[in-house]
Amino acid sequence: MDGGYYAIKGFEFQIDKTILEILDTDADVALENIQDINSDSIVIQIKYKETQDYSDNKIREPVLQLIEEFKNDESKNYKLFCYFSDKSEGRETIDAVKLDSILNSSTGKSTKAKKLNARISAIDNDLRNRFISKFCIDFSKNYQEQFNEIINKFKEKDLLNCTED
Repeated sequence: MDGGYYAIKGFEFQIDKTILEILDTDADVALENIQDINSDSIVIQIKYKETQDYSDNKIREPVLQLIEEFKNDESKNYKLFCYFSDKSEGRETIDAVKLDSILNSSTGKSTKAKKLNARISAIDNDLRNRFISKFCIDFSKNYQEQFNEIINKFKEKDLLNCTED
């Protein structure tokens, strides 16, 4: 399989999560506005890594993006919604040590690594601590299980009934 297959599947995973957010809330939900999903109360970054095991460095950039958004609006909650092949479904909150591990500077010497390190260095400890209190990581079920959840919610809300009255 090439990267295109996984990119499309990741986008479909994001769309499915958006549908679930819409079905689970009365709030307006936006796709690809602030981040992958946002509403008046939450900003969500989504990553689907079907064949990859979890490591802190694999979530560095999306967490950094969320911190940068948090800096602009501290009133919202921030979430990384992700799937990794070796992680069980569940929610994790993090502490300062874990955030430092996630943001641990890149050891690369490329221009991209230098820019990433500069962005990380710009985050002071006070901002990091405030962010931690408004952030969580939701490890998701896999693609098919999430899709099945949508179908079940459609059935519960009687949205699959296509017969005429």
